[in-house]
Amino acid sequence: MKQLTGTATVLGLLMITTQGFADSANSVPMGLDSLYLNVGYDWTDVDDADFDETFSAELGARWRLQNPLYLETAVAGVNGPETERKADNTGQYQLTLNGFDLLAGLQYRHPLGSALEAQVRGGLLWYRLELELEEEFFSLKQGGTDSETDQGWGYYLGAGVSRSLNSDWRWSGSILYRQRRDMLGDSERPFDVTSFGLAAGIARSF
Repeated sequence: MKQLTGTATVLGLLMITTQGFADSANSVPMGLDSLYLNVGYDWTDVDDADFDETFSAELGARWRLQNPLYLETAVAGVNGPETERKADNTGQYQLTLNGFDLLAGLQYRHPLGSALEAQVRGGLLWYRLELELEEEFFSLKQGGTDSETDQGWGYYLGAGVSRSLNSDWRWSGSILYRQRRDMLGDSERPFDVTSFGLAAGIARSF
């Protein structure tokens, strides 16, 4: 069974940290706040395997809870990062990751001026990933590909700044760290999959 201790701890700390802000904040009407799209690059890392950077995209929505806290949900892709081809005396191989994450958490906003604000976010994620292995054997035998799909839990943390373009639209720049726990957890050697991303985004406010 996959361990959820780390993700539960992160969510608990997040809720404790933000409770003080929620208790002292001014009340605002609850409801849909914005829809957003972030695009950028991710750097993915697995134990003993470094993957190249890849294009990333995240699509999500945020709801007002109590100023300055917002509930957020999103889907983020894992878009085919690959390792370098590694070779030995008999052949070479390469690993590729594909899949997606579902995110659910909180965002905290702090104004920096009339149009600028800082943003901090974090929460839990559910992942579904496919790990593909491609092998070649230098003409000794036919090569091919094999893959394994797994799903599980993890967490994410992020920060950024945004600027108001007008009453309806905001631009943002952000960083996002994602930790996926115990990929292939039923195997003899489960591993974590982490990624760090830089993104620019646009949000439509309501």
